[in-house]
Amino acid sequence: MKRFLIIICSICMSAVFFVACGDADTPGTTKEPASATVSPTSAPTAVPTATPVPTATPVPKPTVDPGLVDAILTSFAEDDETGIAFSSCEGVVEKDNPFLTVTSGDGNDFNFLIPFYDTVNIESYPYFAFKYKIAFGQTIDVNNHFYAATTNGGPIPQVGWWGDLPLVTDGDWHVCVVKFADLFTAAQGDYIGVRFPAISKPGEKIYIGYMGAFISEEDANKYDAAYTEIYADKLIADAPPSDKEEKIPTTVDKFADYTETFEDYSDGEKIADVGAMGLSDKFVISLGTMESTTKLEKEDLMLGLSYDAIKYIERAKQGSSYTLSFDIKNTNTRDNFAGLMINFGDENNESGRFYENNGLIGDGQGSIVGNSGIGVMFMDGSNVRIFIITCKDDGTFGYVSCDIDTGIDFSTEVRNFTVIDDGKGTITLKSGDTLIATVAYADDKLLPARVVKYCEKYYRTASISDANGNVLVSTTDALVATTKSFGFGGRAHLILVDDITIKGN
Repeated sequence: MKRFLIIICSICMSAVFFVACGDADTPGTTKEPASATVSPTSAPTAVPTATPVPTATPVPKPTVDPGLVDAILTSFAEDDETGIAFSSCEGVVEKDNPFLTVTSGDGNDFNFLIPFYDTVNIESYPYFAFKYKIAFGQTIDVNNHFYAATTNGGPIPQVGWWGDLPLVTDGDWHVCVVKFADLFTAAQGDYIGVRFPAISKPGEKIYIGYMGAFISEEDANKYDAAYTEIYADKLIADAPPSDKEEKIPTTVDKFADYTETFEDYSDGEKIADVGAMGLSDKFVISLGTMESTTKLEKEDLMLGLSYDAIKYIERAKQGSSYTLSFDIKNTNTRDNFAGLMINFGDENNESGRFYENNGLIGDGQGSIVGNSGIGVMFMDGSNVRIFIITCKDDGTFGYVSCDIDTGIDFSTEVRNFTVIDDGKGTITLKSGDTLIATVAYADDKLLPARVVKYCEKYYRTASISDANGNVLVSTTDALVATTKSFGFGGRAHLILVDDITIKGN
């Protein structure tokens, strides 16, 4: 392993090729015989020596000025892809390009681990930084995050040993700077590398210019400025798409009336078996750990979801209204998602994996799931979190949310919960006769062509108000689908659902 102290000194080597040319031999004069007439020899024909062409002096490779900052660096301006571990992808440093190009292949675990060229003690080098480019609208798979690899282990799928960063997908180069301790809150030991997520679509690419451990954020930005200036002719932004074709999902005019009571099943049946027995006729079943089962709760069978999800198989057209009612009991936690998603797009949510963190925040203090739509997360006791997935016009993925104390304890008793979408711009959330919140939506349109991930129409303006009508959060970047949909999921703890009733109004 080499230690790179961004003292990346270029050694300018000048090679001069000398060609030595000797004079042609001059013929000697013979002595004249006594009785012979001298016959002069003919002059030799001159063979010109080729004019020597000196070898060109090598052009020094540009690097950051020695001594600019102190850091431990992996720079692809100086090194190739040797030593990187790739999963479901491959990488190459192409000739004359100062960056690594990682192309996703087949598989379902897209990632690559880049080593540091020396161990990193984060007390000495607390900041982690890297230069990257991702094409317009591409997606980092929700199964993959940034993972720590240290002298104490890793990458390992334990909370605090992995984290997520809001990467920009606009086809241009960006620098990301974060503290190791903020990204990997529980990792221990000196760092030997970091595992990066790759793009979750075969054939798509992510580009990495360098990866470094820095003393300060100022140093990281100073190095990036120098790197960007030196390689400006190589760090080319992609041209944004000029247009896009609207994607129109298949819909029904309105939801058909349907109720699922789970009474046809037996206590303890696994969700995979329940699906095979008929539930999959009405729901898409997304399996995470496949450990979810039906459970008997006070002589009533309910579906227990834990690291699995179900999504209603029908999708209703824009403008239709519906009422969704269900019974719910939640285990006592704030740490992971347990609840429902409504009005998410068909694209990017086809499998309905509402048990899987979407990377917007870590697992601590409540996961956010889904790639569009509105989420209702049941937390500890009487608390719920309502969130709306967002996407800016530049493709930046995000969310807005608010936490509400409903005064109704969902963890001690089975409670009813109702969602009423009037189809005209208002969603009402209730438990029994208690109004919890309303969500307003408006302004349906396509996102800009550069956001290639989203090609359906979405309501872009949305807000969440409390029971008294006070607006708690609002956004003009909402991803509330114009079509109607719903699903349930549990992430790493148990949520019990029963008597799911849908009515098209």
